Amino acid sequence: MPDVTVSSWSSVRAQPWPYLLLGEARLFFRFSWRDLSAAVIPALLFMIAAVRASEPTEPLLAMLAALARGLPYFSLYVYSFCLSNQIAGVEEDRVNKPDRPIPAGLVSIEGAKLRWRVVMVLFPAVAFGLGGFELLAWAVAWQIISVLHNFLGWSQHWFTKNPILMGLGVVAMLAPAWRMITDFSPLVWRWILLIALAVGVSISVQDLRDIEGDRLRGRKTLPLSIGETPARLLLSVLCLLLPVATGLLLRGDAGTAPVALLFDLIVTGLCVAIAVRLLVLRTPSADHKTYMLWTYWYCAELLSASFVMPLIR
Repeated sequence: MPDVTVSSWSSVRAQPWPYLLLGEARLFFRFSWRDLSAAVIPALLFMIAAVRASEPTEPLLAMLAALARGLPYFSLYVYSFCLSNQIAGVEEDRVNKPDRPIPAGLVSIEGAKLRWRVVMVLFPAVAFGLGGFELLAWAVAWQIISVLHNFLGWSQHWFTKNPILMGLGVVAMLAPAWRMITDFSPLVWRWILLIALAVGVSISVQDLRDIEGDRLRGRKTLPLSIGETPARLLLSVLCLLLPVATGLLLRGDAGTAPVALLFDLIVTGLCVAIAVRLLVLRTPSADHKTYMLWTYWYCAELLSASFVMPLIR
């Protein structure tokens, strides 16, 4: 499809709308695919947990309705971040991720900026339509986090980037996911805040794959601040502690229920695999696969909510 820059509207308007929409969908995927398992999928899993907690009379229809609401919201959630992140990080992506749309020449920087402006208006509008001012507030909160991360330098240091912004970003994702379906409870907030904390302290796993690009941008990620080997050791220890903490604090109240023990086993296996890979496999390609395994741990924790929460309530 032709690039949609400010100067190309006449050529774009001449294209058939189905062709344009298909091209935009493909471009959305190219911008966002690396983050779908860390954003859209976990949010939808938590929405399903909220549906189960609300005890609908028609569970299947309720889940389909939840997905119909969640998909547009969280697609815009992830797209708004990915666009701004890749607009701000073109030179870094030329080193770390040359297949991304801007360095690959699929879209110009001006075309990406135009899309970002449209999404920044569309996202809060969709949020308001789905959940009024409460959901609008969560959408705006995520937009503020994204701007701080991508344009105002908060991603330059590992502490402001990961424990603070990414931790808050998890809250800004899981809270609206739940609230679109049903009311909060103390148990729900316990899950949201503990998952946000667990993500915030362990998400530096992603920075091991991007060391050269981060060095180019002068970032102080955890590997560049304390050294790659100490960072790998520290993250390995944290990953081994994660299943202990989440097993006790999230699923512990379910006692010895088989499903709770099953999820404890699953997340423990994932975390052990992540810890071993961090220490043994040290190439950017291997580190990307390790990070993807970390996102599967994240999804497994949120999937467990659908099965364990009803045992605790």
